[in-house]
Amino acid sequence: MAVLLAGACFITYYCHVVLKTSIIFTHLFYIPIVLASIWWKRKGLLVAVLLAGLLILSINFLKSDAGGIDEYLRASMFVVIGSVVALLSEQTTKARKNLVAHQQKLRSLASELSLAEERQRHRIASGLHDDVCQNLVLFKIKLADMRKKGVSDKSIDEIYNQIDQIIQNTRTLTFDLSSPVLYDLGLEAAVRQWLTTQLQEKHGLKCVFEDDKQPKPLEEDICVLVFQAVKELLINVVKHSRASHVKVTIRKKGDKIQISVEDDGVGFAYTESNVAKSQGFGLFNICQRLDYIGGSVKIDSQPGHGSRITLEAPLKSEG
Repeated sequence: MAVLLAGACFITYYCHVVLKTSIIFTHLFYIPIVLASIWWKRKGLLVAVLLAGLLILSINFLKSDAGGIDEYLRASMFVVIGSVVALLSEQTTKARKNLVAHQQKLRSLASELSLAEERQRHRIASGLHDDVCQNLVLFKIKLADMRKKGVSDKSIDEIYNQIDQIIQNTRTLTFDLSSPVLYDLGLEAAVRQWLTTQLQEKHGLKCVFEDDKQPKPLEEDICVLVFQAVKELLINVVKHSRASHVKVTIRKKGDKIQISVEDDGVGFAYTESNVAKSQGFGLFNICQRLDYIGGSVKIDSQPGHGSRITLEAPLKSEG
């Protein structure tokens, strides 16, 4: 502020005494007035008031040849322009903060919705496994006992085979709805099983899974979100990458868990707009959800050179 005032005094003297004009002087002073109002909001008005006072003092003490009324009008304009710019700057800052707050709320609602859906799927999957599937297994056992006792009938064999197929379909549906392994054995085991049953057996991809074997405790909600994100990345590999090899690596990195999904597919040109245009629980939503829980996503991909996407999420705090 002291440097600003010293410079203003020098310019005032130079313009009035040496150049014999105040027009350049007043025009130059609009720059610090606008900048101060943008940077410091209402506090920046102090600069406008000081410069307006300096202009009025120059009229009285330096005896400028310019009309006094014009100088007083210019001094008033300093304050008016500073006030308008400060008000607009405050409104812009407030609008930006409101936008950020609304974005945070949307991220929170999206995460809560995703978790609510997962909880509902888990309840349905548990019901299928504990009730429907168990009853079917009992029927299958009873039919097997009847066959052992010599009750041989073609219709019994058909019913037995149909029940066996229904049991397999129910188990598959249970797994697709919500992986019981995720809740029973943890993230690493669930990802390994999903790689084996979905990518390797169903789609014929060669899969490599690496785990550093270090304990990586996660909050249940974070564990669910991370598993959903990994599933979505692997589904994208099947749908879009035309890859033949997939590698998933899980390791502990400081106070975070780091998961990388790497494939040898066609890759893609990564830009922010590409991420924003992705559908469903795509890359954009993965980025939003992980950012909300304090995680991050790093995307490394080029056309023709495959892709490597690295996820990070916070571990459960000890104690």
